[in-house]
Amino acid sequence: MFTTHWEEVAPGTVVVGRMTLETQTNGLFSCTAEFDGYPATQLTAENLPPMVDCVLTLEYYGTGPTAPYPQLPFTEFRAISIAPDAVAANVRWEASGGAVVKRDGGTRACVDGAYPATGT
Repeated sequence: MFTTHWEEVAPGTVVVGRMTLETQTNGLFSCTAEFDGYPATQLTAENLPPMVDCVLTLEYYGTGPTAPYPQLPFTEFRAISIAPDAVAANVRWEASGGAVVKRDGGTRACVDGAYPATGT
């Protein structure tokens, strides 16, 4: 697992994230992930095995009235695109934990990530 520090954003802010293949050597891959406009979120992971699953995760901890998360039923992930096109053509999203796939596929997909109704 690789992480950076949390980055606070104002409610209603559209955040664009991307993961880019940097190098491929001897069957291992190096990728950089980041959120546009938030340089402290840039993270490079090196010498990874091939990544064959596309996973979108909304993690939340201790939700409820006092949690530092939006008091909304869900967060929308939209314009989810996978490249190259040959890979994107085969992407099918599976929802769990209350998530809803609103537009399937590897080009401009849309998934609502749900929050629980009560805090933990």
